[in-house]
Amino acid sequence: MKSVGMMDRAYFVGRREILEWLNATLETDLQRVEDTCTGAVACQILDRAVPGALSMSKVHWTARHEHEMLANYKVLQEGFARARVTKPVPVARLVRGKYQDNLEFMQWLKAFSDAH
Repeated sequence: MKSVGMMDRAYFVGRREILEWLNATLETDLQRVEDTCTGAVACQILDRAVPGALSMSKVHWTARHEHEMLANYKVLQEGFARARVTKPVPVARLVRGKYQDNLEFMQWLKAFSDAH
């Protein structure tokens, strides 16, 4: 996949479209982009795009505490390494649950998923 810069059209996908895509793709009922901060959703997207790249049994589905979220992002990063994805994961920013950080990462993940 080519590099996706901040001016790429991937980053002009809105919140509503991201949530609709996530809910339809993963059969979830996410209400806010911030709900993706646990890392579990990102793991699911990677698993759909590159099956077998990560161990889904290691994902903490009900992560509420930072150490559980960090464990999910470690699983994601290991999956990225196996799939040869060079995108740095801004874990410290994502686990804070801030809207903009999580939106941008989900926009990138959607572009990645669409390319696979």
